[in-house]
Amino acid sequence: MRNCILTVFNLPYLVKGSCVDYLPFFPLSRDQLAADDITLDAFGNFAYKIYERVLATGTGYFVEENTELNTIGTALYDNPVGQLAWIAAKIILWSDPRAGTNGSLINPEMTLNTVSLYYLTQAFANTDAPLLFSAFQYTNQYWLPEAVAMVGNLVSYTEHDFGGHSSGLDNPFGPLSDLIKIGDYFDIQ
Repeated sequence: MRNCILTVFNLPYLVKGSCVDYLPFFPLSRDQLAADDITLDAFGNFAYKIYERVLATGTGYFVEENTELNTIGTALYDNPVGQLAWIAAKIILWSDPRAGTNGSLINPEMTLNTVSLYYLTQAFANTDAPLLFSAFQYTNQYWLPEAVAMVGNLVSYTEHDFGGHSSGLDNPFGPLSDLIKIGDYFDIQ
């Protein structure tokens, strides 16, 4: 699954922490970065180039999700084939081009499993619990640590040089290694 969320559905007070690789807003533009005197390192520059390519060629998805969510949600809600088409296309387009190597789990079976998880579950809880963020080089958007910190209680930010938007499939060891660190921030019982 792309985002590893340690949560009890709809009970945010029970959330011990979360480990995510994606945020529900666009990253800062290059103009905003310059205005805030933020300089990107090599990882950030590479990731921004991927993001800018997506902005130039793939924003229809974002426009639809941000402006007509109920339309697409209703159309796909009880349509597993529609969800497969919608999600699988993004897994293919937004994954590390080295998918299927270096521990990547991207294959037809895992794509179906991922779509099934989206289809069969419906929950996300907001919380102020410790937040761990995993940045992947080939993701379609890149958030600086400062932007992630505005979302929640950021305690860890890790850059991974392998993986894309579907990091749990592309590079399952990346999010797993980050998720294991969450134990440093609370007692797991």
